[in-house]
Amino acid sequence: MSLAAYSYVHVNPTAFDAVPLFWRLMEPLLLTPAEAAKALGIGRSTLYALLADGTLPSVKIGAARRVRSSDLRRYVDSLSSLTV
Repeated sequence: MSLAAYSYVHVNPTAFDAVPLFWRLMEPLLLTPAEAAKALGIGRSTLYALLADGTLPSVKIGAARRVRSSDLRRYVDSLSSLTV
């Protein structure tokens, strides 16, 4: 067996390779405020203002605040109907 073949056979998978494809393709159900802000292309302060005035709903799990991905989509869909 050549050295190249040996290294190929005995390479340990990385943590990413060990994650099933299904989980890598699945959209997260809950996002942190920073992730939600990044997804919307706005700053965290703007996102927190949307959360504070109730424009964008959120949930609390313990001390952690999370935004449902479905609520993000609903918010974005509502923007298209509000623009002139």
